[in-house]
Amino acid sequence: MTNEIKTETENIELKRKPGRPKKEQVAMEQPIKRVSVTGESIGDDVWAVENKDPNKHYVWGRNTDDMEMNTFAQRGYSPATGNEKFLQNPFEAAQNTDGKTKIRGGRILMCCPKNLVNARRQANASRYVDAKKAGSADARRMMADKKGFMVTSESEQSTKRESLGEV
Repeated sequence: MTNEIKTETENIELKRKPGRPKKEQVAMEQPIKRVSVTGESIGDDVWAVENKDPNKHYVWGRNTDDMEMNTFAQRGYSPATGNEKFLQNPFEAAQNTDGKTKIRGGRILMCCPKNLVNARRQANASRYVDAKKAGSADARRMMADKKGFMVTSESEQSTKRESLGEV
């Protein structure tokens, strides 16, 4: 029975059309083609805002979260009440929101002057110390004293250790 199966398999390979290359040969002869794929959504971004004031920075905040609203208020944000437009529920009648607070579900559109946001970002960036610079400064301090890394304290009082007789 195994002989019959073997014979059928051999016959199948022999029945290949003449002049037709094997799959391995086709793969070796043709170069690989690269294709870049970009995706598209059915609609626009549901949180996109149009008719923005170019001098303001916009964010959506949860109007049910008091902590988030307080944080936005401390950072200079206020509810947007200009001519901004955003995607509303398509199954409801279009509402004119010019001059009104922009609320969408549990979110509210907040805005802040851009110069305030840029100043806050610059202040945060100035506090950042590049790891390479910080590491090289530490290495210079260690090499200068030839003692290795020293732990420094910013406290005004130093603790006396009884075990070493410092008391």
